[in-house]
Amino acid sequence: MQPVSIVIPVWNNIQYLDDLFSTLKAKTKVPYELIIIDNGSTDGSQAKCKAEMNQTDTFIQNLKNNGSTGAWNQGIRVAKHEIICLLNSDVKILMDGWLETFQKPIVEQPDKVGIVECLEIIYDGTTRWAGAACPLINKRMTREIGLFDEKNLWGFCGDTDYWVRAHWNKWQFGWIKKTLIWHLCGGTHRRGILKPTQNKDWEEGNKIVRLKWNPKTLDRLWNEHRSKEEIWLKQQRAAGRLS
Repeated sequence: MQPVSIVIPVWNNIQYLDDLFSTLKAKTKVPYELIIIDNGSTDGSQAKCKAEMNQTDTFIQNLKNNGSTGAWNQGIRVAKHEIICLLNSDVKILMDGWLETFQKPIVEQPDKVGIVECLEIIYDGTTRWAGAACPLINKRMTREIGLFDEKNLWGFCGDTDYWVRAHWNKWQFGWIKKTLIWHLCGGTHRRGILKPTQNKDWEEGNKIVRLKWNPKTLDRLWNEHRSKEEIWLKQQRAAGRLS
């Protein structure tokens, strides 16, 4: 198995960091580097993160909140390894040896697979594809297609744009049908909570994406790469195998 660069954006998330770091250390067996991007926290998150890091890890301090996409890009640029995990700070790792399982699609087809998704359990007990909360990114792909569009600052539909761009450029997706993380959802959001703001921010992000792509092309490319996996997920739920 290959070493992994784990990129974690942080913004006033100190209440989630104990669960994140304790499960990350306990469940991760492959070598990894931490790249933590602090987006101007004022709650002590910086000190907490630094206490969890080794000398070979990287801590980037931003003076202002550059958003999810900005932090992801900063992390990708400095990542030492060819496999990068973008990890939200409001998650807990559930599966022992998760990165060994997670990275197999890229390890086996490094010239073809650009993004790998896993399953997550969210705050209400629902199981779904984790998307940008915990994807693996093939750094080889980023050198070809570029990085995330930082106009979509908060990440709502920023992953949609990047996933579509990857598919447009003929990069394939890997799907790990195992639940690797628990995800609070909204803990890394700019206002700290999800429900009151997600519609507004999703609409803003969706508008940015749809100004870039012809809507029919966007919908086709999005559905092409994931419709089979969404159908599988729906069937598993219906059969009572997943929440």
